[in-house]
Amino acid sequence: MPRHNGTRGCSMLTPPPQGEQVLRLASGLSTAYRISAPAGYRPGVPQPLLLALHGWGMEHASEAGWHQHGQERGYLVVTPTGYSEGGGFAASWNGAGSVASPGPLGPTCAQASSRGNCYPSCGACRDGCWWTTCRDSVGQVASLLDEVMGRWCVARQRVYATGLSNGGSLLFELARDARTSGRIAAYLPTHGLPHAGFNAPPAHRPVALLGLWGLRDPFVPPRPNPSQPSHPGTPNVSVDTWNGGGGWYYTVARAVTATWAAANGCQGATPAQLDVSAFRAAPASLACVGWTRCSSGARVVECVHDGEHEPPSWRGDLFWDFARGAWPPRLRAVRQQLALRAPRRTSVVL
Repeated sequence: MPRHNGTRGCSMLTPPPQGEQVLRLASGLSTAYRISAPAGYRPGVPQPLLLALHGWGMEHASEAGWHQHGQERGYLVVTPTGYSEGGGFAASWNGAGSVASPGPLGPTCAQASSRGNCYPSCGACRDGCWWTTCRDSVGQVASLLDEVMGRWCVARQRVYATGLSNGGSLLFELARDARTSGRIAAYLPTHGLPHAGFNAPPAHRPVALLGLWGLRDPFVPPRPNPSQPSHPGTPNVSVDTWNGGGGWYYTVARAVTATWAAANGCQGATPAQLDVSAFRAAPASLACVGWTRCSSGARVVECVHDGEHEPPSWRGDLFWDFARGAWPPRLRAVRQQLALRAPRRTSVVL
């Protein structure tokens, strides 16, 4: 009996094709994606699955590093491309307030009166803060999971999702939507946050969260920056500082992780510092905190580093060790100051 319940694809006698695929959706739209299996994949043996979502304006090829990491570490990887609409309306994901301004806290950007970047699928945007497709990105992901789980032998309890920037923001929408929330065991956003007013708890618990954010990120700042001229003055909000700092408003990282910690029944108002010395390829600036004594048994971890908006090359090992439960071994405070770690080269860029 497999340790983890397998999906319908576990009945397949031969492995399906890997590589570039196209999924035709019931809506008439299609989704291009790439799927890869770990070395030694055997039909009938459930495997972990990682869903990796690209950033705004990118395609699934930009997340190609995950495929090599999965083949080496032993998990399936699927990387889809978000909906694009031609005419400069690049591939994107709809979620976490990207096309819902004004929201509960008002406009989600400083230039609400501008024309903005209103995608054709949105029709008439309510203000200038809308900046992604209005097509159903959650439904797109749900259909893709159906497709992959129907063809591949996936361990149901070991499905994980990561995303960069706009793809990272979509993870928070996946976590609150009933079509996807109970199907993903851990969310691993990189440099992505929900817009101000759209910080919601996950609909399904327990569920794990490991967020990674860059302290010098001008697009999605993880910390409050009320000194910026266009800051709305709202607590727990940051404003992007790219191109003069007149952009979008985001919920800060600590407010997001605190919301997830509360939803998972974690005790304590503040998280504990975690030992990250095992990740020698990471920079010395990497610092992680986590909530302890969660009644649900979930883990909620917040990591920051002295980086900007580009995905760090070392995130693969950090995320995978967290997803498979190898790190942190126990969420407790570190009593000794972490020693500086000598970086080592890595050939996989994620």
